[in-house]
Amino acid sequence: MGEFLDEEALQEEQRVSRRRKIAELFENGIDLENPGETVAVHATSLEAVEQIIETGMLPTGKGSGAEGNIYFYRLDVSIPQEYLLNNTQLEEVQEGLGSYGRILGFEKNLAKKLNLDFVNDGIFLTRLYSSVEAIFYSKLYRGEFKAKGLADITNEQIRESASKITLDDLIKDYPAYEKEFRQYANQCGIENIIQAISEAFQRRGVVLGFSSKILELGPESAYEESDEGWRVKVPNGLSLDYLSGIEPLGDVEYNYLEQIQESESK
Repeated sequence: MGEFLDEEALQEEQRVSRRRKIAELFENGIDLENPGETVAVHATSLEAVEQIIETGMLPTGKGSGAEGNIYFYRLDVSIPQEYLLNNTQLEEVQEGLGSYGRILGFEKNLAKKLNLDFVNDGIFLTRLYSSVEAIFYSKLYRGEFKAKGLADITNEQIRESASKITLDDLIKDYPAYEKEFRQYANQCGIENIIQAISEAFQRRGVVLGFSSKILELGPESAYEESDEGWRVKVPNGLSLDYLSGIEPLGDVEYNYLEQIQESESK
C-alpha cells in the first residue's frame, strides 16, 4: 500500500513539474518574426497539451502515414531568414498553422465529447468539420457575422449560431454523407452532436515551438508525400524537453494556459 502511495505521489509531483514547464512555455510564447531559440513550429490541439502534462510526451499523428511521426515547419527552411520581415512565406505558414490547429482542435474535442475514437471515427469527424465549416462560411458570406473570416467570429456568435443547426443543415451541402451522418445521429444523439459542435467549433488549437534539439533527431522532408513540411520519427511521442514555446490560437486555449500560469505562480 505504501509503495502504491509513493508511486502516486511521484506521478503527481511530475505532473506539477510539467504544468510549471507549460506555464513557462506559455510565457515564452512564439514570435515568428523574431523566433529566438524556436527553430520549428507545430500546430496541435489543447488535448495534446493535456497529454503532455499527463505523460510528458507530445503524441504523434494518427492514421495512415502519420502514426509515429511529428510534422512541423522548419523556420530556417520553410521561411528563410531573409524573408521573415518581407513575407508571403510567413503569412502562408501562419495561415497553415491556424487552419490545421482549428481543424484538429475541433475534431479532437468533438471525439472526446461524443466518446468517439479519433482514428476509427476520423472520417466522420473530418466530414462533420467540413459540413459545419460550410455552414459558417455561408453565414459569413451572407453578412450574418461582422467578421472578415472564420477566425474572427466570436465564441458567443458560434454558440448562438451552432445551437440552431439541424441534421438537415449538416447534410445540405454534403448529400453523399447523409447515410453516415444519420447513423452517427442515431448513435450519439443529434442534440449531443449539436451541443458538441457548439463547443468544438470554438477551438482554434495551439502552436508549439521546437528548440534546435529537434534537429538532432534527423528530420526529413515530407514535401514529396504531404504539404506539412518536415517530420521526425518518434514512435513513443516527442518529449516536453524539445519544446521552446507555446502560442494559443484562440480564447479557449488562451484561458486554459492562463489558468495554468496563474495557478503555478501562487
